[in-house]
Amino acid sequence: MKIITFASQKGGVSKTTTAFCVAADLARRGGRVAAIDSDSQGSLALWAKGRPVDRPQIPVAAVSPQNLKAAIDVARKDRYDWLVIDTPPTGAPLEVETAYKHSDLIVIPVTPSAIDIAASGVTVKLARQLRRPFIILISLADPKLSGMFERSWVAEARRELNQFGTLYPGCIVKRRAYQRAFMNGLGVSEMGDDAAAQREISQLTDWIIRQVNSEAVA
Repeated sequence: MKIITFASQKGGVSKTTTAFCVAADLARRGGRVAAIDSDSQGSLALWAKGRPVDRPQIPVAAVSPQNLKAAIDVARKDRYDWLVIDTPPTGAPLEVETAYKHSDLIVIPVTPSAIDIAASGVTVKLARQLRRPFIILISLADPKLSGMFERSWVAEARRELNQFGTLYPGCIVKRRAYQRAFMNGLGVSEMGDDAAAQREISQLTDWIIRQVNSEAVA
């Protein structure tokens, strides 16, 4: 079983949204997928409750950080192919240390803002301390920006984030399709009404699979 943890020490970076979209895309591809929601807001578990019965089911265990290890053991015993873990934003990284320790890959969403870039260093530091593979993902990019200004704006964020480690070459744009997907218990790759969002998640999932199957990410 491969474990993908979505983590950030700051809220509002599209961590849960990216987690359920990737989980749904993995399931769409035929993998047996389970998830753990250790965020007290319970958004991932709420998404799963609305999942249509005609889609591959993704059981979500809502647990406290202290019970993560037991939930991971259950998923491993049930022989899932993939386990997606959504962690809480917190100023105390040790609360989610268990998830980090057992991860095959930690995905760290970061919006291209100075505040979020600075905050991502805490998550990166813990991943490095625990010697776990991680990637940094630019999220919630503004779709209204275009042309040279957009390229300059994103390029500046990339320059800042490159110092921390492996940076995903694409980004996740802020789109209404992600909100609609959440309300319908789906991933954007299952909805068929926004080709750009589908492409973003499909490419991210492809990249995650390649990174998990590589020898190291850091």
